[in-house]
Amino acid sequence: MLRSLGAATILVAFAILPACAAGPRPAGADLPEHVQVHVIEVGRWTYHIDDVLFDDDPRLTPAKRASLITGRGGSGLVTPTLDAACVQFVVRDIRLGRDIPAYPGGGSR
Repeated sequence: MLRSLGAATILVAFAILPACAAGPRPAGADLPEHVQVHVIEVGRWTYHIDDVLFDDDPRLTPAKRASLITGRGGSGLVTPTLDAACVQFVVRDIRLGRDIPAYPGGGSR
């Protein structure tokens, strides 16, 4: 679902908790659950931003947080929440251009 807020358009995506694309995780795999995000702005190029990472994931150790959370597009760290219908959801704010090299105007903080 797309929702427009003035000059910005917000994409609301529905998904299930991601799993390894190649099937079940091998024993000992320690890659945190994540969703990769790519931004496509009208009149600009496309770029990737920090993955959506789940705060309650036991694989997201302090060391992995430090290496995976870079600030590209704002923080991708989200906390899953249950709504009244017991549906789990997260919100990931996107700061267009933030920490994106060569972004016109230098991006925003």
